[in-house]
Amino acid sequence: MDGPMPCIILIDGFTNGTWKIDRQRRTAILNIKPFRRLSKKETAALTEEGTKLLAFAAADADTHDFQFTPHV
Repeated sequence: MDGPMPCIILIDGFTNGTWKIDRQRRTAILNIKPFRRLSKKETAALTEEGTKLLAFAAADADTHDFQFTPHV
């Protein structure tokens, strides 16, 4: 899922981070890098949407995982 522009996360219509799918063997990992601290509700919503994204974009992977990079 690499391209000339980063894949962005929208929360309430505003850009609040980027995402990228990395693969390690038969595992697809959705790496989410927020631009700010996320609430528990926002993290849960991103996890729910990320599950759907991985099911579509990495259907051939045996395992799907998430990695949130903490905002500093």
